Amino acid sequence: VLPQPMGITLRFPSQANGAAGYLWSGSPPKRTHTFAVEAAGTRLQLRPGLYLVDVPSQCLRQGFAVSRSDLEVVVSEEGPPPSDAEGLHALTIDPKDPTASIRLIDAQFNPIESAEGKLVTQLPTGLVQFRIQIGRQVVEKVILLDAAWSSDAPAGSRVQGLPALPKI
Repeated sequence: VLPQPMGITLRFPSQANGAAGYLWSGSPPKRTHTFAVEAAGTRLQLRPGLYLVDVPSQCLRQGFAVSRSDLEVVVSEEGPPPSDAEGLHALTIDPKDPTASIRLIDAQFNPIESAEGKLVTQLPTGLVQFRIQIGRQVVEKVILLDAAWSSDAPAGSRVQGLPALPKI
């Protein structure tokens, strides 16, 4: 039995209004939805899982997880359009703290891998979510691994850096 679709709203910068947007999901990830960005927010019905929204004309590219209804996602991360490149890609997550606990899950929320301090692995093209916990501080990020990805990538590169840890 498939889980019921959940209502989500994607919010975009005003300059993206009317632009073509694409949603990627599945394993391997494929373009599954095409939509026009709406000023009041783009409303979609999605099943639980990991997704990537892509608005190429605005260089917007952001992953997100759907695990509950009435989710609102503010799309602001920039990046290149997704690549159809299949194969294995290097993934390096280094929060620069030896006490960091790092966990990876796949598009269906299944655990993939975990490590302490730093995670270095090779994974096939796909949507993955990583969770970093340092003490009581937790950050999560969804990415489409379609090229090598490193948290140490220089500014302006193909990948986004690690999200900031919340202050407690």
